[in-house]
Amino acid sequence: MARVVVIDDDEGIRSSIRATLQADGCEVVAVGDGESGLAAARSVDPDLIILDLGLPDMEGYDVLRALRGEGREWKPLWFCCLPRTTWRPR
Repeated sequence: MARVVVIDDDEGIRSSIRATLQADGCEVVAVGDGESGLAAARSVDPDLIILDLGLPDMEGYDVLRALRGEGREWKPLWFCCLPRTTWRPR
């Protein structure tokens, strides 16, 4: 069974992703901020992390940097929902 950590501050998005993945047989830990996401990733050792870029306590990039700084080499699946009027490519 695949282990997935979902880190997103939007409860609706977080619960939708959780429900979809659980229906496919995944073990899912879903949290709403970066510090909780770091703790979940450290304890679960997930196969996949779905990571929002804009979290209330830190940026998704900072979460990834922290995990990589510990020698964890997950490739990110970036997930960011923005209104069309505010989105700008980087």
